[in-house]
Amino acid sequence: LQYRKLRKARDFLKEIQDRLVREDGVQVLHPSFLLHTTRTYRSSSCDPNFQNLPSRDASASRLIRSLFLPRPDHCFLECDYSGIEVRIAACYTQDPELIAYLKEERDLHADTAKTLFKKTQVSKFERYVAKNQFVFPEFYGSYYVPIAKQIYRTLTELPDQSDLWEIKNDFQQRFPDYESFESHVREVENKFWKRFAVYAQWKEEWEQQYN
Repeated sequence: LQYRKLRKARDFLKEIQDRLVREDGVQVLHPSFLLHTTRTYRSSSCDPNFQNLPSRDASASRLIRSLFLPRPDHCFLECDYSGIEVRIAACYTQDPELIAYLKEERDLHADTAKTLFKKTQVSKFERYVAKNQFVFPEFYGSYYVPIAKQIYRTLTELPDQSDLWEIKNDFQQRFPDYESFESHVREVENKFWKRFAVYAQWKEEWEQQYN
């Protein structure tokens, strides 16, 4: 894993080096941002890909992001839509519980992670797993079996020498085998859709219409 991280960082640095041009005595980059190449209409980037700068690995992130400096009297600005998918879903379905979550600025992903991992406090990593491997898959039509398999694999395959080994160890103590975890995820799913009943009904109606 360490080798793969270093190789990825090296490849990114090589691409940056190959794309540098000199302007007014300084080396600059001109990455491309494309609005017409993906079928989903999301933007993409290349030469190099500025939408895929390392972020989760702290050392690679520092190594690469520290290279970029704004021109004199300029600054970098980053904009991110906060939970745009969930917000659109709330507007479209008018689910009162989902709207309340957003209006009261409650953290849906952290709350779900606490239920999912049977904890009162969760780490950023556990929140990340709950967000991307439970909440979004549930909203997009998946169900507890593939979700449980993916999360179980993610947590049990964490390397013992990583800084996440305590999370892995705690998870395995709470769920000593896959069957117990799958059963638990099924219960979490039932509670999740009872909470967001209007969204669940909307999803079911669309499925029936599609069929």
